[in-house]
Order: sequence, then C-alpha cells, then structure tokens
Amino acid sequence: MVSSKPMSVHDEAHRQVSHTFADNDREAMRTHTALCFGTGSMAENVLPAIRQEVLEIMAYIDERPAMRGTTYKGRPIIGLSQITDYAFDYILVVCRPTEKVIDRLLTFGIPIEKIVALDVEKLLLEQNTADKKILCSTLSTYFQAFPGLLSAIDTSALLNSPWLEYIQKQIEKNRLNFVTFANLSEYIRKNINKLPSDIDLVVGIPRSGVIPAYMVALFLNKAACTLVEFLNNSTPAKGRRPIKVAEKKGRTKVLVVDDSILTGRALADVKKRLENNNSDDFEFIFLAIIATEESKNLVDYHFHIIAEPRVFQWNYMNHIFNSKSCMDMDGVLCIDPTHEQNDDGKKYIRFIENAKPLYIPSYKIYAIVTSRLEKYRNKTEEWLKINNVHYEYLYMLDLPNAQVRRQMKIHAAFKAEIYSKLKNTRLFIESEPQQARSIAELSGKPCICVSTDEYFEGKIFE
Repeated sequence: MVSSKPMSVHDEAHRQVSHTFADNDREAMRTHTALCFGTGSMAENVLPAIRQEVLEIMAYIDERPAMRGTTYKGRPIIGLSQITDYAFDYILVVCRPTEKVIDRLLTFGIPIEKIVALDVEKLLLEQNTADKKILCSTLSTYFQAFPGLLSAIDTSALLNSPWLEYIQKQIEKNRLNFVTFANLSEYIRKNINKLPSDIDLVVGIPRSGVIPAYMVALFLNKAACTLVEFLNNSTPAKGRRPIKVAEKKGRTKVLVVDDSILTGRALADVKKRLENNNSDDFEFIFLAIIATEESKNLVDYHFHIIAEPRVFQWNYMNHIFNSKSCMDMDGVLCIDPTHEQNDDGKKYIRFIENAKPLYIPSYKIYAIVTSRLEKYRNKTEEWLKINNVHYEYLYMLDLPNAQVRRQMKIHAAFKAEIYSKLKNTRLFIESEPQQARSIAELSGKPCICVSTDEYFEGKIFE
C-alpha cells in the first residue's frame, strides 16, 4: 500500500500551473484553422511565412464581385457573409486599410481575440529600426498573444524576405535628419584637428557657409571673411582679439568653407569664380562640414556624414524642402495676435489685414494649415498675396466662431489630420511647442516648432 500525504497549498498551486503550461503546449501543438482576409500584395508577402501544417488556411475573403467563386492558392474565395459556414480559430487580416477591415469583422460579430492583423509593414515600421533582433522580438511578442500562432508563423522567413529591405527603404524615406547649431558646433570642435595648421585665411560661402566659416576661424584664431569680400579684396574681419599670422613665403593658404555639400554644383561655381579672380597668389582648400557618402570626395575635408533628406536649424525656413512642407500661419508667417486683438471681430480683422510678417520663405510652401477660421479666408489670402507668400493650398478650420474652436480644442488634431492626409508632405512647421509635439505624435511625421527650434520626430510609418 502506497502512503500519501495531504497536498499542501503550494503543491496545489504548482499542479495548477503545470496543467496551465501543459494546456498551452497542447494548444500550441495542435493544428489551427484560419480564414485569410485579403488576396493582394500583402497576402503575397505574408503567406509564405505561414507553416500550413500548423495553421491551415481554409478559405480567403475578398469582397470584390469579380473574385467570388474563384480560388486563390488552391482555396476558395468567399464573401464576408459566408464566414459563418466555417469553423475557424482565427481570421488573418492581410489587406489595407487594416483598421477598417477589423471594424467590419467586429460589426459582423467576430470576437476580437480571433482577429489577427498581419500588417507586418506597419508593425515593424513603428519600431523605426531594421535591426533583425529587435524586429524578431517585436513579431514574437505580438504573435504570442494568440495561442498557437507563434509556432505557425516563421518570423525569420518574414525578415529574410523582401520585407526587411522594404522596411529599411521606408525608414530612410520617411526619416528627416535635423541638424542644430549645437550639432554644427560639435562637428567642428571634434574635427578641427583634421585641418592643416598653416591656414592663413578662412572664407565662408554665402549664406549658409558663413556661419561655420566664422566658427572655424574662431577655433583656429584665424582671419575670416565672406566669399564676396574675398573676391572684392576687402580686409578680413579680425575683431579686437589679436590674430596670429605666421611669417611665410609663397602662396596664401585659404580654407573655403560651406555648411554642406550634396551634388557639388554650388562648389563648382565657387571654384570657377576663384579661378577667374587672379588666384595665382592663393592655395585653396575646401571644407564642407556635412557631406553624404556620395559627395564627401568632392571636397578636401568633411567633418560629418549625414544622409538625405536633411534640414538645418539655420536655414529650414528658406529651403527647397518647403515645397514638401506644411506651415502654420500665426506665429510662423506672421506674428501672433495679442489677446486683445483676438476678439473674433473687428479688431481681429484689422490684425489680419495689418499683421507684421515674421518668417517669409523664399520657396513655395506646399500647404498652409492654420486654425484660423474659414470665414477669414478672403482676408488671409489677401495678406498672403501682399506679402509675397507663395503656396499651393490653404487649409482653414471650418467652425462657426472662435468660442466653439476654444471649446473643442482641436488645433493640433486638425493640423495633424491634414498633414497625415497630404502623403507627399515631409515636414510641418508649427509656432506653438505643445501643438508641435502633438502634431508629430498624431500624424507620425516630423514637426519643427519655429518659436523654440525644437524638432519632434513622431513614429514613422505609412
């Protein structure tokens, strides 16, 4: 006779946990069944990674009339009304817009725990990285929420397919590299030792090259001037501090500086102008603080590699990038109204008519997106024309009055919605810091606050 002792509370808990793990293991090992919503390119990318011996796809859902009664990958294509004819564990959503498909399935009575959104592009792009370990962990964590699914989908196959290359391209396509004055100073300070020690004069290429040229000159304690001053044989600026000028024979060594180089066309023009200006007495060397991998060999020296697209704190308001940008109105193109002026009446109309210009870009803006009310469109358009602001579109808030606008508090939400819908826009320039942060978060696209020069990236995906 085998004796037994009473089971303790601890033993009972251990037994229950063991049974739970065993149940989960059995659930993971059995073959699951699924319907697949979608037969397009997303399905083509995802389906090869599904282990059919673990997850059997019984049919495909496609509501296009032309697809009814046909087959896809050897399985029937059905309409949404036919899904009740099947007993399934999951419905895999492999088409866009994913959110609308999920809403339709929920409306149709499908439990949320049976709906698996396999919009892998979006899931991975939200991580804003192409690191395989991070992406694999992200996918595994997501699939673990659905019993049996982790073993049914080969995550490594997904990441070794064209997905990863596509994700890398999308991340680079949407990322905007924003360079600040602090970055510029750091790049110069950390690389100044690369320059030769016998430089006599530093020349800055207008306009953006003048700032780093004078910074380099200050670090080296050398005389500096602009390109125009040099070509006109003006006396270099020295200030009051003594500048060490070494006694030397031979040609004067001149360092010509620009903030960046991309195609090299601007630099070629500068070199031509120098050659036509009796340059026999000078030895020219060329520095671009920022270059790309493709352009770095066009100059003698470069300090930092930054890929396109990129914008700089010192020139983003006057950059060709504005043709792909949205801009706020008040606080950006013109000053903000005072509290007294903002009466939604006669004083506000006078403000609109006579608002002082603030930052007027040189390039055409793609879209002005403002919380000004639609009823002030004509007055706003007149001001823009008078002040030579060029733009493609003007979006204004269509509400009855300012009181309703204040109550709804939708300034940032309105701007973010327009910004999101304009797919070819890459940057929003906003006047108010908190709105700028919200616009970036809500749209998932970059936003710069012009009043603080803060850059908010947001999560990047399409």
